[in-house]
Amino acid sequence: MILCNTKTLNAPLTGVQRYVQEILRHAPANAITTIRPGTWCKGPLGHFWEQAALPLRALGKTLFSPANTGPLLVSKQMVTLHDLATFDTPEDFSANFRAYYTWLLPKLLPRVAHVITVSEFTRQCAIDRFGLNPGKITAIPLGVNHQHFYPRSAAEIATTRQNYGIAAPYVLALSSLSPRKNLPRLLQAWQQALPQLPANLELLLAGGAGAANVLKSTNLAQLPARTRLLGRIEDAQLPALLSGAEAFVFPSLYEGFGLPPLEAMACGAPCLVTNAASVPEVVGAAALTFSPHNVAEMAEMLVKIATQPALARQLKAQGLAQAQAFQWQKTANKTLEILRNI
Repeated sequence: MILCNTKTLNAPLTGVQRYVQEILRHAPANAITTIRPGTWCKGPLGHFWEQAALPLRALGKTLFSPANTGPLLVSKQMVTLHDLATFDTPEDFSANFRAYYTWLLPKLLPRVAHVITVSEFTRQCAIDRFGLNPGKITAIPLGVNHQHFYPRSAAEIATTRQNYGIAAPYVLALSSLSPRKNLPRLLQAWQQALPQLPANLELLLAGGAGAANVLKSTNLAQLPARTRLLGRIEDAQLPALLSGAEAFVFPSLYEGFGLPPLEAMACGAPCLVTNAASVPEVVGAAALTFSPHNVAEMAEMLVKIATQPALARQLKAQGLAQAQAFQWQKTANKTLEILRNI
């Protein structure tokens, strides 16, 4: 029997939660049994449940822990490691969160039967950092929900633009406000590029809220011209917002996988992305890339994608084809194959 630890589904929807949901949705009926604590069991209480109560429930079963953590007492277990951000970008996390993960992972990962990573980049990082046996760690990329992320009609795009008060053509950036998302350099690049961009083109920042938060740690006194903050986007509205973009820009310094560019490509948005960490694995040759540390290069690519319609059309077609290679059913099948072998 395969038992899936779904403690993480008590948290708000992020890429990790989406991964867990999609694996469960694409697994055959009755192939996986799920278990999680009550919704009250969050933070330290959730960790206590995972380390003290879950091992008793997992006796005689194969445990699948799909969200970076798992119980130390269960060796017949497979853990999915989404990234090593608590080690590589510790400034993104609270001291308590960072302390728990940096204590747990070096002990947990060598003990379990198998580790999955969502990119070859993270796989190699884990091997190097923890000395893992390469034969016991497998990279299985994420997928795209192609029933949700696909190019939307002109009418649906127009309705979504109206809902968010978007009148002008736009470049879309979607991310949190954590330092590794690199929004300060994107704003600097946009400011540099403005004189060469079409006069009505806007930069829309989705996901982050509050100009003061966005401007923190930048050397800008205010947002550059033709820059708007949309705040958090409803999941139902996101595909149309991506479909209507002149381009999607993703300047992140560090990603364990990079799901937003993949979802953008699936919606037909020409993509301009970082060349760092795992993102090149995701986009292949279907996007323009830049060094996330090089503001001038980022600005140059913004101008290029905004002023060359033929290039934008080419990237759109290549992106749609690239996204088709990432299917959640493939991810689920490969994951279940390893679990059954355990």
